[in-house]
Amino acid sequence: MRTRASSSARPTKRFAPLMLCVITATVVVASPRVARADLRDLAARVADAFRLAGAEVKSSPTRFLNDDETVSVVLPAGGGGACTSVALLGARGMSFRGRLSVENDDEPVEDGRTTGASVAGALLLTRCGEPGTARVVITSDAGRGAVEIVIARAKGPMPTLTSVLPERGGSSLPHQFQTEPGELPALVPASTRADVAEVRARHDSATVEPRASIVATAEGAGSAPIVLEPGCHRIELFGIDLRPRNAGRRGRLDLDGELRDSDDELIARDRTEAADARLEACVGETTNAEVSYVGSVAGAPVVLTHGRWPIPARLPTLWGNAPRARMASALLARHATLPDSDAVFVAQGPSGLTTVPITVEPGACYMAVAAITHGSARGLGLRAVIGAREIADERGVGGVASALAFCAEERDAVRVAVDARGTALAWGLALFRVQGAVWGGVR
Repeated sequence: MRTRASSSARPTKRFAPLMLCVITATVVVASPRVARADLRDLAARVADAFRLAGAEVKSSPTRFLNDDETVSVVLPAGGGGACTSVALLGARGMSFRGRLSVENDDEPVEDGRTTGASVAGALLLTRCGEPGTARVVITSDAGRGAVEIVIARAKGPMPTLTSVLPERGGSSLPHQFQTEPGELPALVPASTRADVAEVRARHDSATVEPRASIVATAEGAGSAPIVLEPGCHRIELFGIDLRPRNAGRRGRLDLDGELRDSDDELIARDRTEAADARLEACVGETTNAEVSYVGSVAGAPVVLTHGRWPIPARLPTLWGNAPRARMASALLARHATLPDSDAVFVAQGPSGLTTVPITVEPGACYMAVAAITHGSARGLGLRAVIGAREIADERGVGGVASALAFCAEERDAVRVAVDARGTALAWGLALFRVQGAVWGGVR
């Protein structure tokens, strides 16, 4: 790959050491019943506060959230208020995200109230104006435990949870006792971080392309052309920290990157708050592209590494190269691999919510992967219902692909629901029977 520096980079906005400690202490373990009772007390306080604010209040049955699990809860009907508010209450150490939507919501408006992340195990979501059956989707980020759900319907939004539950609002120390964070540690050299990235890619069976360097302009930006062969690609950018030693380290190096094709269509983007940028994408045919970044120290070289994987040979070819690449992107994002056998079931369908009944082998485990084949997509979700269990991938990958894994246990049939949102849309679904743990092939 040949690269060149450019002063016309697109001005987009843009490891901590692991310490092992062994502590000997007397631990008092609260029983699950006590913890559940505490949550119910909190839920009762929230319900009382909502009623005082003029809302009609209901509750949903307690849900137990496992690690890395997504649950979808249909809220009980009732109330004539224009706004629906939902309080989600878990243990303080839990971390989860939530989204409040209605059944006819083609494109959820993420305005900071309908979606959010918990703080100290508490989250309040509010949606106003849209009729229809409401549901809340909860995704675990860390921790497991019970989640209490309080629903309020009123003319307007409810009081914040910080005002109702101040103990869940963060630090309660007076200002004079709150300390400022110290200086940031020095970064490991960019070449060393790049070495680690390439070792990791080779361990994951990637082909590693020659390393390149892109010198930043006076604005801290840079770009270079790159050719993407058919397959999946991981491009990483590593900046050099050249801040003066006497300037302190409260500021931080933050690289943001983009990957665009020759038609200026966005392929991948990284706007995370990190010193390095990672761009992952899969393409179905040879693509001339440009990688660009901002946030570097002016005039400093930025190291670029490039690992690539072939598109899994067993992905269906009947929909063409682009849908195969989208399916591959869903597998890459989940570090999943496919078995050395063809799909046992293939289906296609239109936009909207489509449920597909599938006969499966009791005791076997499966991987389902779906992708948009035609049209303009706003989102693609996948859900498998196995008896009373439900496994969901609500987020998908870029709104154009989705994947999930499940085991049939004693069942001989499952229902797979594809939720496709967009215009003039069509999707393809492939189901693979896997041997052993589906996530065993880590990438």
